[in-house]
Amino acid sequence: MIVGAMPETVGPFAAGSRYCANDIPSLRWVHATLVESALMAHDLVLSPLSAEERERYWTESRTFGALFGLAADDLPADWAGFAAYTKAMAQSDTLTVSPAAREIARQIFSGARPWLRPPRWYRALTASLLPEPLRAGFGFERDERDTRSAFNALKWIRRVYPKLPDRLRYVGPYQEAQARLNGRTEPDWMTRCLNRAWIGRPQMDQRKS
Repeated sequence: MIVGAMPETVGPFAAGSRYCANDIPSLRWVHATLVESALMAHDLVLSPLSAEERERYWTESRTFGALFGLAADDLPADWAGFAAYTKAMAQSDTLTVSPAAREIARQIFSGARPWLRPPRWYRALTASLLPEPLRAGFGFERDERDTRSAFNALKWIRRVYPKLPDRLRYVGPYQEAQARLNGRTEPDWMTRCLNRAWIGRPQMDQRKS
């Protein structure tokens, strides 16, 4: 269990106030960010989901929430309720950016390795998906060049991505998981290479890396 005290005042949270990463509100928000960001990325590149598909997506995501320790009653019952929840959170002062969060963002955009550094358009596109208060909190400033680079990147991604083979469309950990479901205990060489790029080691099980 991750517990502690705020080392400094951040937004509405006073220095010294206690937190627990495994309480229901925290788990609910982490789950929501994964559900919402996945759909946002999908709709940026591919045809947006229909109302019926969104409802099914949310129904399946509620099942996925059990992996977070969330019960059905801990989550909105339907897509409309989920959308209302995420909108309210984005407009509240609960979501704030701490110095630690800014440092993590800096590390992410610096790249895990010198040869694997996110391009300028990636940062610009990421910033455009954030609510304005969070974008400002992280210090993500966008100029005309950033906007243009993100637009041009999206234009090419929308053309190329649907034509890519599954090997390139899906990240290594997903492919390793699919292989395990099909009875293969070890990832093949290409999955191991993709894993090295995405997670820094050849397979998810560190005991075998």
